[in-house]
Amino acid sequence: MNDVTAIVAAVEELPFVTPQCTVVDKHSTDSVSIGYRPRTDRASDAENRRIVEHVAERLGIRVSHVRPLPSTPSGQIQVLQAIRLKGRPAVADIVSATGLPPLTVEQILQYLMDKESCVSIGECYGLTPTGRDQLRALIVEERSRVDRRLANDAYQRFDEYNTLLKAVVTDWQLKDGAAANDHTDAGYDAAVLDRLADLHERFQPLLGELVCVVSRLAPYPGRFAAAMEKVRGGDHAWVARPLIDSYHTVWFELHEELIGLTGRKRIHEAVAGRAG
Repeated sequence: MNDVTAIVAAVEELPFVTPQCTVVDKHSTDSVSIGYRPRTDRASDAENRRIVEHVAERLGIRVSHVRPLPSTPSGQIQVLQAIRLKGRPAVADIVSATGLPPLTVEQILQYLMDKESCVSIGECYGLTPTGRDQLRALIVEERSRVDRRLANDAYQRFDEYNTLLKAVVTDWQLKDGAAANDHTDAGYDAAVLDRLADLHERFQPLLGELVCVVSRLAPYPGRFAAAMEKVRGGDHAWVARPLIDSYHTVWFELHEELIGLTGRKRIHEAVAGRAG
């Protein structure tokens, strides 16, 4: 057992500490800072002192600082949305989608499971009805803080690129709109990939604007760039293969984010020909 694991175990022996939420930061070789989540809404000075004493008694380690962690961890909307969009993601998938550190994701998942907002399915996670309701409420709250005019304007411009992206993906999968593309025509494939690369470059300014409208969309530029890099490197599965963070998968998820952000419904967007 390493020092951090031992410290966490010692802290979570105490009855007023919520398990699986403790954070340990090493400041020096002989002292640490500890963050913990109290079981009650508010931590007391006596509880903080007890943690310092208990760790010193059990492990002989000096605790330089104790900080109660918020009872409602930030990042819930990102994790809930990643689970909704990906269906049954593992921790690594959620980390990739949200840009949050693995430990933070694990702590949020534990909190959400404690609140019955999500469930573990083997090494993956799924939303419960409670979690879906919670996510809808968080998105509505987020929408109330966003400049509606900017969001709608960005969505309208996104739709122009969305039309182009759908055409690229269709032409990647089909030739002449009917026959399956068996990818034996190198010239045809290269032309489609050139269109994707051009779209990717022209989309960057709007993508940057979207991140400014909603900062939690910040992982998307990196996710698009990673998919594009793999495509340019010759791994063409990253154009549109489902169940991986292919270019089309990331695009679909961003589209879903924007539908929710602007208060639209996917079914209405599909009828209007804007979903795909």
